[in-house]
Amino acid sequence: MEQPRLSLIDVIDACLIIDLRVFRLKPQETSIGRKMENDCVINHSTVSRNHARIVREDGNFVLYDLNSTVGTFVNNIRVDRKILRTGDIILLGSYPMMFMYEDPETIQKHEKGTGLLSPMPL
Repeated sequence: MEQPRLSLIDVIDACLIIDLRVFRLKPQETSIGRKMENDCVINHSTVSRNHARIVREDGNFVLYDLNSTVGTFVNNIRVDRKILRTGDIILLGSYPMMFMYEDPETIQKHEKGTGLLSPMPL
């Protein structure tokens, strides 16, 4: 029996780098905050219980602030909604993390041997 082939959408990885650890985002929506019910739980005094969410919309990953107390920042600019790009530095209050994403074109080049995936910074 033939094994099913993975499509590009199955192998695309988006993640947050938090305290030198990789947190992989869920395919459609990832909630972030202090509450244990969040997908990504961050126990820090400047992070609200339900601080933010990252949603996949039209091929982009979009960060939404959920009316947090201290605010959400991308590259030091306060945001309510922001389309994320690989390497963006996100601050939830004063708690930092980095967004990383390999786009389908880069993955296709890598699969054909014509390009390299960018390394994840430590």
